Amino acid sequence: MKDIIISGGGPGGYESALRAAQLGAKVTLIEKDQIGGTCLNVGCIPTKILYRHGSVLNTIKSGNRFGIKVTYPQIDINTVQSNKRNVIGRLQEGIYQLLQANDIQYI
Repeated sequence: MKDIIISGGGPGGYESALRAAQLGAKVTLIEKDQIGGTCLNVGCIPTKILYRHGSVLNTIKSGNRFGIKVTYPQIDINTVQSNKRNVIGRLQEGIYQLLQANDIQYI
């Protein structure tokens, strides 16, 4: 059995760790920050979440065109940020569970 150390817990790192473990290697995955990499934590996913909130707000604002009376919709930025953190947390937890299920040591 081979021992493998993978540096970086982004998509390339954790996917490589999972595959190596599935092939019988003893794997350690090292990440200096948060599992999931840039896309999950500060890039693609958070951007899409924030975009979706803005899109919903724009749809609500255009309700008058459809006979739906909307006075003044507002965004609660604390709720938006909480929603974003919750989604990211759920996705991170899924990755952690995959690592655990495949006996991958995570540092």
